[in-house]
Amino acid sequence: MATKTTKPEATLNKENIISRVTASLDGAFSEKEIIERRRSVFYQVANLKSPQTGTILGSILDADELGTIVNNLLDLQQSRKLTAKLKGVDVGF
Repeated sequence: MATKTTKPEATLNKENIISRVTASLDGAFSEKEIIERRRSVFYQVANLKSPQTGTILGSILDADELGTIVNNLLDLQQSRKLTAKLKGVDVGF
């Protein structure tokens, strides 16, 4: 019986999509919005449509991968907030 193998190219492609979508949406949602309306943000990300191909993002990425995008967006907002708070503060390193 043959076993199904996954191609590394497909994984790299999805990782590239996740990175590009995250970069494109950076700043589109506030930290508060992501935390308080996570389902809504997830739904909006899942229903993004490529202007070039017309493909909906949710048809390419699974729920975990879409969740990764939402988590990345939250991480970027929180990192930005921490950086702003620490600006000009000697943190000892």
